[in-house]
Amino acid sequence: MNVLFDENCLACKTNAGIVKPPGGAILMTDSWRLEHALLPAVAGRLILKASSHREGDSTRSMSLEGADIRWLAICAIKAVVRPVRVYEASFCEDVAHAHYHLLPRMEYMSSVGGGDGAGIRIFEAMNRRSDWHASSETIEETVEAIRAHIEKMTR
Repeated sequence: MNVLFDENCLACKTNAGIVKPPGGAILMTDSWRLEHALLPAVAGRLILKASSHREGDSTRSMSLEGADIRWLAICAIKAVVRPVRVYEASFCEDVAHAHYHLLPRMEYMSSVGGGDGAGIRIFEAMNRRSDWHASSETIEETVEAIRAHIEKMTR
């Protein structure tokens, strides 16, 4: 299903400005919107989502553009936040709107996995571990630094 706006969709509400992500949009194209996850959040946790409500397959050109934006975002997260690694995930369960999570896995998060990595458990832990959540000021500074890094890469 592809519609311009679904009033029950959180991604559509942020695209429309009804819900405001910290620091605003980092990058926008006709097909995609990159922004920081809503608060509370780990600094550098980004969401790339379709610019209009889209459930299901995208066009080849939209998919290629999305992959390019994810690559830019991951490079910026690595440069600004300096995580051990960056996880990419797309579940589209609670929010069916096509979107990708870019999750910076920091060194202090490795205990979630009980060893050298956190794996999929990091996703749930990022939501519940308030000691991992950054202040709104820190997130806005991170957003600005990520935006500047992407702008520098695309000049």
